[in-house]
Amino acid sequence: MHASFAHPQWHPPADLHETPTALIVKVEIAGLADEDFEICLYENALTIEGERAWEMPEGDRQYHAVNIQYGSFRLDVPLKHKIDCDRVQARYDRGFLYVMLPKMEVES
Repeated sequence: MHASFAHPQWHPPADLHETPTALIVKVEIAGLADEDFEICLYENALTIEGERAWEMPEGDRQYHAVNIQYGSFRLDVPLKHKIDCDRVQARYDRGFLYVMLPKMEVES
Protein backbone atom coordinates (compact mmCIF):
# COMPACT_ATOMS: atom_id res chain seq x y z
CA MET A 1 0.00 0.00 0.00
CA HIS A 2 1.33 3.45 -0.97
CA ALA A 3 0.28 6.48 1.07
CA SER A 4 1.26 10.07 0.45
CA PHE A 5 1.00 12.55 3.28
CA ALA A 6 2.26 15.57 1.36
CA HIS A 7 -0.40 17.71 -0.23
CA PRO A 8 0.64 19.03 -3.61
CA GLN A 9 -0.74 22.45 -2.67
CA TRP A 10 -1.96 23.68 0.68
CA HIS A 11 -2.86 27.06 2.10
CA PRO A 12 -1.42 28.07 5.46
CA PRO A 13 -3.83 29.73 7.89
CA ALA A 14 -3.59 33.51 7.85
CA ASP A 15 -5.05 36.59 9.48
CA LEU A 16 -5.44 39.91 7.69
CA HIS A 17 -6.21 43.12 9.50
CA GLU A 18 -6.20 46.75 8.54
CA THR A 19 -5.23 49.96 10.29
CA PRO A 20 -5.80 53.45 8.90
CA THR A 21 -2.28 53.35 7.41
CA ALA A 22 -1.48 49.70 6.64
CA LEU A 23 -2.60 46.15 5.93
CA ILE A 24 -1.01 43.50 8.14
CA VAL A 25 -0.85 39.84 7.12
CA LYS A 26 0.02 37.16 9.70
CA VAL A 27 0.69 33.68 8.31
CA GLU A 28 1.25 30.48 10.30
CA ILE A 29 4.15 28.61 8.66
CA ALA A 30 5.92 26.90 11.56
CA GLY A 31 8.95 24.75 11.00
CA LEU A 32 10.41 26.71 8.09
CA ALA A 33 13.65 28.60 7.65
CA ASP A 34 13.70 32.01 5.98
CA GLU A 35 14.92 30.44 2.74
CA ASP A 36 11.95 28.01 2.62
CA PHE A 37 9.44 30.64 1.48
CA GLU A 38 9.21 33.62 -0.86
CA ILE A 39 7.16 36.79 -0.60
CA CYS A 40 6.07 38.53 -3.82
CA LEU A 41 4.14 41.78 -4.01
CA TYR A 42 2.19 42.51 -7.16
CA GLU A 43 0.03 45.49 -8.02
CA ASN A 44 -3.15 43.88 -6.69
CA ALA A 45 -1.98 40.89 -4.61
CA LEU A 46 0.53 39.60 -2.10
CA THR A 47 1.74 36.05 -2.74
CA ILE A 48 3.58 33.89 -0.22
CA GLU A 49 4.79 30.50 -1.38
CA GLY A 50 7.24 27.87 -0.32
CA GLU A 51 7.57 24.32 0.86
CA ARG A 52 7.55 22.50 4.17
CA ALA A 53 9.53 19.34 3.51
CA TRP A 54 8.55 15.99 4.96
CA GLU A 55 11.25 14.81 7.35
CA MET A 56 11.47 11.04 7.33
CA PRO A 57 12.30 9.96 10.88
CA GLU A 58 14.97 7.34 11.39
CA GLY A 59 14.19 3.93 12.75
CA ASP A 60 11.09 1.80 12.76
CA ARG A 61 8.04 4.04 13.21
CA GLN A 62 4.33 3.63 12.85
CA TYR A 63 2.28 6.80 12.52
CA HIS A 64 -1.17 6.99 14.07
CA ALA A 65 -1.96 10.50 12.86
CA VAL A 66 -0.43 12.99 10.45
CA ASN A 67 -2.22 16.32 10.68
CA ILE A 68 0.60 18.71 9.81
CA GLN A 69 0.55 19.67 6.16
CA TYR A 70 3.73 19.17 4.15
CA GLY A 71 4.75 19.96 0.62
CA SER A 72 4.41 23.12 -1.39
CA PHE A 73 2.09 25.89 -0.28
CA ARG A 74 0.78 29.12 -1.69
CA LEU A 75 -1.22 31.93 -0.19
CA ASP A 76 -2.64 34.76 -2.30
CA VAL A 77 -3.93 37.88 -0.56
CA PRO A 78 -5.87 40.25 -2.83
CA LEU A 79 -5.11 43.90 -2.18
CA LYS A 80 -7.76 46.58 -2.56
CA HIS A 81 -5.43 49.45 -1.59
CA LYS A 82 -2.36 50.82 -3.35
CA ILE A 83 0.69 49.76 -1.35
CA ASP A 84 3.86 51.78 -0.76
CA CYS A 85 6.34 49.15 -2.00
CA ASP A 86 9.35 51.01 -0.60
CA ARG A 87 8.10 50.66 2.98
CA VAL A 88 6.92 47.03 3.04
CA GLN A 89 8.32 45.10 6.00
CA ALA A 90 8.37 41.39 6.80
CA ARG A 91 9.56 39.36 9.77
CA TYR A 92 9.42 35.69 10.66
CA ASP A 93 9.08 35.02 14.37
CA ARG A 94 8.27 31.79 16.25
CA GLY A 95 6.47 30.17 13.31
CA PHE A 96 4.55 33.23 12.17
CA LEU A 97 5.34 35.42 9.17
CA TYR A 98 4.25 39.03 9.56
CA VAL A 99 4.03 41.24 6.47
CA MET A 100 3.23 44.92 6.94
CA LEU A 101 1.94 46.61 3.80
CA PRO A 102 1.81 50.40 4.25
CA LYS A 103 -0.94 52.03 2.25
CA MET A 104 0.11 54.58 -0.33
CA GLU A 105 -0.55 58.05 0.99
CA VAL A 106 -3.23 59.85 -0.97
CA GLU A 107 -2.05 63.20 -2.25
CA SER A 108 -4.56 66.01 -1.84
